Amino acid sequence: MSLDHRILVPGNKTVQAMELEVDSEVILDGTQAKLTSMEWKHEPTMVLKISFRPDLPVAAFMRPPSILSKGSRKTPLRRGKRRGDGGDVVTIPDTEGSLTD
Repeated sequence: MSLDHRILVPGNKTVQAMELEVDSEVILDGTQAKLTSMEWKHEPTMVLKISFRPDLPVAAFMRPPSILSKGSRKTPLRRGKRRGDGGDVVTIPDTEGSLTD
């Protein structure tokens, strides 16, 4: 991010990144949050300046995607022989005792 990037703050307003300091209020994923730390680095890098029509806020930095999971199954997993895609028999060894013992 460059010093003159426009950052969304409460009140649907923008400030330049250089105006931010620790404890500044910013908008993260649609919710208000305090800036807890910041570090300016001066190093050569490529920065793209893109404009949008209409001029709406967009996420500038995305977190890595998360793995979705669900709770445990209501029934125990079936173990035994299954057919693979090529018609070969695939066996899954029973490495655990009975789930109901």
